[in-house]
Amino acid sequence: MLSVKQYLERELVPSLGCTEPIAVALASARARKELAGLRIGKIDIELSESIYKNGMGVGIPGANGMTGNDLAAALGAVGGDSDLDMEVLRDITCEDVNAALELMEDGKVGLRCVEGMHGVYVRVVIEAEGSIAECRIEGEHNNITSVSINGHEIKKSSKAGSTRESEDDPFIGVQFEELLKLAEQLEQDDIDLILEGVRMNRHIAEYGLERKPLSGLGVGAVFNDLFKEARLNEDVLFKIRAYCSAGSDARMAGCTLPVMTVAGSGNQGITSMLSVALLAEALGKSVEDSAKAVMVSMLTTSYVRSAIGRVTPMCGCVVGAGAGAAAGMTYLMGGDMSQMKLAMQTMLANLAGIVCDGAKGTCALRVGTAVMEAYLSALMACYYTGSKNIEGISGATMEHTAQNVSMLNKEGMKLVDRVVIDIMEGSKQTEPLGSI
Repeated sequence: MLSVKQYLERELVPSLGCTEPIAVALASARARKELAGLRIGKIDIELSESIYKNGMGVGIPGANGMTGNDLAAALGAVGGDSDLDMEVLRDITCEDVNAALELMEDGKVGLRCVEGMHGVYVRVVIEAEGSIAECRIEGEHNNITSVSINGHEIKKSSKAGSTRESEDDPFIGVQFEELLKLAEQLEQDDIDLILEGVRMNRHIAEYGLERKPLSGLGVGAVFNDLFKEARLNEDVLFKIRAYCSAGSDARMAGCTLPVMTVAGSGNQGITSMLSVALLAEALGKSVEDSAKAVMVSMLTTSYVRSAIGRVTPMCGCVVGAGAGAAAGMTYLMGGDMSQMKLAMQTMLANLAGIVCDGAKGTCALRVGTAVMEAYLSALMACYYTGSKNIEGISGATMEHTAQNVSMLNKEGMKLVDRVVIDIMEGSKQTEPLGSI
């Protein structure tokens, strides 16, 4: 099993922008690095259905709200820095955006979705003045498995050639109780890292609350207005919903503030970290207790996501991070292991099956739903109330229920990504490319 530090290094990664198009930008920037100084002639992108779907409608950081996997790849090629990992687009300028748009307008950016392929898979090939560079990312959003120049492979991972996360999943076979013991082993530098992630996610939430230019749907801002007008009480439940929705609002719009991701997703980071930290603050808990509860939430999120996969037809924020937040909040309120599992089971019974229809503005609604239901599930569990019976997808234990949800996701929702892509492409309006 992973140590605390191994877990944090693997599962907590700062990201500027939604992780799917950022993975595309990262692959493009890494391929471009092998062609430094050469004029780009063509960029070809090949994506799994999962990555393709999630990158279609979400704002790209630095691009003034514009969206698209093709734009992410073009930006990665003209101005990205692969050394910055998931913050690859940190230094993008207006000139870079216009150069990327020019490549697209000139027909130099090609995009293909590999039908039937799921999980994390990105392949970018860049041609420049007769030279060709290729980069592949597989399994994890920042897991570069192969880099080649003119057919000569200069980097190859042993994990190359598979999008199956299970081949490198340290959570498989680990008992939930054993995994949660890591929350009791935090050292001061671990606590500092967790709290830095909370601070990062709170910062983008505060941006979203203020209705700034890239505040997306404005879900969190509406709640903030209702508080100010005394039309809604700013109790802990609605405050958690407002903040977490606001963070997702800004992130989905392409705000240029980083988010601490958990288990490969920024919205999961907001859901699993910020919600629990806000409850700890409301309850007057110590910094150490807050960090431990956030760690419980993150560990639980990773546990559930291991069961269903990193990028799935089912909404990860609601199912994975929602269950994580429920466990973390129960722990924070003095619940024991059985109560944490009960809160998780209630969340899974309640919300499993909500479809992921790509990253976009309405994700803020689902983040809000996840954190509200997590808090209510935690409160119920503290009174030993929740989903206890074998009915529907609910099993005899939380572990059985998680397995059932995994089966529903992997077997029952196989065609969801393709159907969602068809719907999105069918309703997509043809608009001229802009400039900034």
